[in-house]
Formats: sequence, structure tokens, C-alpha cells
Amino acid sequence: VGVKEETSDLMLAYNVTFDVCVDIGIIVAGRSQQRYNYLNHGWGERISFLAGVGSIWPKVDIFRRDTYENRIFKVFFKHGWHPSLRYALQRLNIIPIHNRQPWPELTAYANGEISEVVAEIKGMI
Repeated sequence: VGVKEETSDLMLAYNVTFDVCVDIGIIVAGRSQQRYNYLNHGWGERISFLAGVGSIWPKVDIFRRDTYENRIFKVFFKHGWHPSLRYALQRLNIIPIHNRQPWPELTAYANGEISEVVAEIKGMI
């Protein structure tokens, strides 16, 4: 028997997986491999991450996390996820450059760090 964990409250997810994983398997959904790592209390194969190929071969997702995601998350979380994501998408010409008000502008320092990590990852893929 298994259940899919899907909540926006990370602490609730942690407590639920801790309380029920002894008896049933948990499939962690959403967010990232980092969420899986946080919620995996050393349960081994009793917890899985719902993310395509990583559901079968977790090493693929672990490689992606270590190679790409950790670098992005470190910078984006430092300057705010949504502003950083928006700035990165603008710099990659995926969304328009202009921001509607009251969207905050990032500092030159934040823009520089985000541009640097985006260019680094873009150069790797």
C-alpha cells in the first residue's frame, strides 16, 4: 500500500511521512529532488519521488539535482524564488522584459548573481 504526498506545507509533509512511512510507502510529489531528500528520513525504498525517469532510476534525478538544481536554488532562494525566476526567464527571452507594477525590481547585485548562474547552467546543457 502506498500514498502520494502533496501539500504546500513542508512541515506537515515531513510529519506525515515520518508518522506513516513505517507502515506504507510514500510517493513525494512536486517541487524538487531537494524536497524528496528533506522528506526521506532514511526510509530507503519506502519513499519515492514522482518525477518521470527518477521514479525508476533515482540516480538520474540525484545527478540533475547535484549538477543543476542546487546551483540555481542557492542563488534564487537568496534573492527570492519568484523574482529570480522571472528575471532568469526574461534574460533567456522566454517572457517579456517589462514588469507590471507592483512587481519589485531586483538589485544590480542580485541581477548579476542570477545572470551568472543562468549563464553557467545554460552553458552546461
